[in-house]
Amino acid sequence: MLLDPGRAIRSSATSHKAEPAEKGDGTRWLVTWMPGRILTWDQAVAAMTIAEEVALQFADVCATPSDEWWDRLTVLAAPLGLDGEEAVVRASGSPETALPWPPDGWDDPGS
Repeated sequence: MLLDPGRAIRSSATSHKAEPAEKGDGTRWLVTWMPGRILTWDQAVAAMTIAEEVALQFADVCATPSDEWWDRLTVLAAPLGLDGEEAVVRASGSPETALPWPPDGWDDPGS
């Protein structure tokens, strides 16, 4: 994964990316699989790590994720207010088909 603070977070494993919400602002980030959600740098890194992990795991359609893999994704998804399964469903789609934010029934942990 290429981490370029203030500019972008990209991975050759996935078409998802993270970019600053406003040009020159490296504190607020948008990630393509969570459209409309403003994230911190740490959350954006976690979101892109999830997208990369999902892409690599499911590059082989016959692969079955291990319990350890699910545990890791669950830990990465927690600061985003998601569980592991929701994060995988969202990150496995293309940027063009990303589900709108917030998900139905989502309870904002910050409120």
